[in-house]
Amino acid sequence: MNALANQAIANLFIGFGLAFVNVIICYFLPFAPRIISVLRWGKRPHIWIGIYFIALIIQLVTSPYFRSLIVSVSAELAWSPYQALFNVLGIVIMDLFVMGWDAIRKGSVTGRKRLNSARTYVGEKLDDLNLPIGTTPEEQQAQAEAAAQATAERKQRLNERLEDY
Repeated sequence: MNALANQAIANLFIGFGLAFVNVIICYFLPFAPRIISVLRWGKRPHIWIGIYFIALIIQLVTSPYFRSLIVSVSAELAWSPYQALFNVLGIVIMDLFVMGWDAIRKGSVTGRKRLNSARTYVGEKLDDLNLPIGTTPEEQQAQAEAAAQATAERKQRLNERLEDY
């Protein structure tokens, strides 16, 4: 039983690894198609059966090359349908990772757009209120002193004009 579990896990990782290599190639060469995928092709049964048969043919063709001294060719060929199944499951796991990553990226882009629109909205509302935005307490004190000095100068000019009349 332990050998069967090890074979299943190994073939799961083989499928996952092949799909991962395809994702990396598509990342660095965007024009390359992402062929090793299951969920991108659709969820119809005939597509899943076709993908399984492709994996099964690859397993049957390569099985004699992976035999060892303790595993005969007939045992390797008998185990091939299960190996193909676990290869396809590994590819499905990689597809789920890619779909999750795409959803996270889409969510971060949407969140960034919403955050920027919120910043713009708040900035417009603060401009309407004439509140200083992003100033330090020293800058606020300097602005208050400058405003007080400008008010004092205005009062002095008004007093001088009133004295002239």
